[in-house]
Amino acid sequence: HTIFTGALYPNYPMAINTSLVRPEEIRSWQDLLHPKWKGKILMNDPTIAGVGSSFAAFVANVLGYDYLRALVKQEPVVMRDQRLMFDWLAQGKAAFIVPPLTEVLTTFREAGAPVRGVIPKEGTWLAVGISTVSVFTRAAHPNAAKVLVNWLLSKEGQTVLCRAAGYQSARMDVPYDWLSADAVRNPNTKYYS
Repeated sequence: HTIFTGALYPNYPMAINTSLVRPEEIRSWQDLLHPKWKGKILMNDPTIAGVGSSFAAFVANVLGYDYLRALVKQEPVVMRDQRLMFDWLAQGKAAFIVPPLTEVLTTFREAGAPVRGVIPKEGTWLAVGISTVSVFTRAAHPNAAKVLVNWLLSKEGQTVLCRAAGYQSARMDVPYDWLSADAVRNPNTKYYS
């Protein structure tokens, strides 16, 4: 089968409580390993599909397993409940979430919580979310699949899909002016996919 991806949206690999952490304190992933942050990190569960497993893959491929071992020594609390993680972050029960779910981060920030997304100098990853389509080799109606995929990857299809999903298209000619700043790729950021 063949896989097509239409959208690539950025992830904040870390969220901070701005009452506890100044953004300039966290310029690199190495800064998260400072002893003062021990026990103050919430981590999305890396064993389930989603932002947690994407983070684990990013760390393994970009920062290496030694970094992951050092991060574990910081005694992060591993969680799955996105809302609870941000409640704790906003209340100051934790200083960091690695990685936050961007949509929840945006909701809390817009509600006035003292939270902010941070992208360290090493960069972050791009996610595909619901924009991935697979076409099987022996599809019952291969021409129908081609028509659908061609439309989904067209400017019109990408505009409809990305607007409905809240993602920025991988196509450069698809408008995204309706997206929040958190959902738009920054040309000055290093992204991995």
